[in-house]
Amino acid sequence: MRCFGKSKFECWGCGGATIAGQIRGGNQITRSAYRPRRVLAVLVSAAAALVGQVAGAARAGPREEFESLVSEMDVAVAQLLEARAERAAAGEAGEHYQDKRSEILRRMDALADSSAGSSEGAFIAAQTYLLSLDVDRQNALARFQTLLARYSDAADLDQPVEYASVVFRDSGTPDGWIEALDTVASSTKRVETRGGAAFQAAVIRLKLERLASARGAFNEIIKDVPRSEFAELARGYIFEIERLQVGMTAPDFQTETLDGKTITLKSLRGKPIFLNFWASW
Repeated sequence: MRCFGKSKFECWGCGGATIAGQIRGGNQITRSAYRPRRVLAVLVSAAAALVGQVAGAARAGPREEFESLVSEMDVAVAQLLEARAERAAAGEAGEHYQDKRSEILRRMDALADSSAGSSEGAFIAAQTYLLSLDVDRQNALARFQTLLARYSDAADLDQPVEYASVVFRDSGTPDGWIEALDTVASSTKRVETRGGAAFQAAVIRLKLERLASARGAFNEIIKDVPRSEFAELARGYIFEIERLQVGMTAPDFQTETLDGKTITLKSLRGKPIFLNFWASW
């Protein structure tokens, strides 16, 4: 379950509950839904986490141990959101709740390190990286580079790659991210990962307003993986670069007015025009 804001990967206001819910297949905890059932929900979640720990210890498998840690993270996120809501309701400022997420993340990191090379290693490392984006985003690039060094050909790398163009401003340098993504694209054997990494690197270039470099990167994607979703998206971005920059004449289009008449942009040339593009979902 993911919460997407105005674009595919740009809503992070929900905290770790969103990604944790996605990993476990559960529902996102929201403040409005959570608060009326606070005591019961926290107790149930805590009990589930304890049961998960005991079961994980009994099975002694890395995957089960990781799922137990995710349960703990769920509880920590829920308690953090509740503490913040209570302080806001009381009109109190500041953060006085002891955030347990960093300690849980350290245990996840240790598990990812000890599982490296195992059949579960790539999954644990990739999901730990995703959870870290809400807790320790300033170290995202270093974590991503470690993930790449260990698992460049793993399918589990695809989702961490997808978030690169969202988090690149918060960790390391933009060029560091571009270099890491270019390395993925040139070294992986998986077509999906190659296309995704090249696309994310191109988007970062575009966000940095390196238009010529971005256009070249998008063109390379079209040549390399012409039938992929990345190629289709790349064509749209090339159109944006070539036709939709500030100062350019807007491309003509036609639409239907509220009274059912058809109108074209070029028919209004020379007149002041206010365009309001909106969507709802």
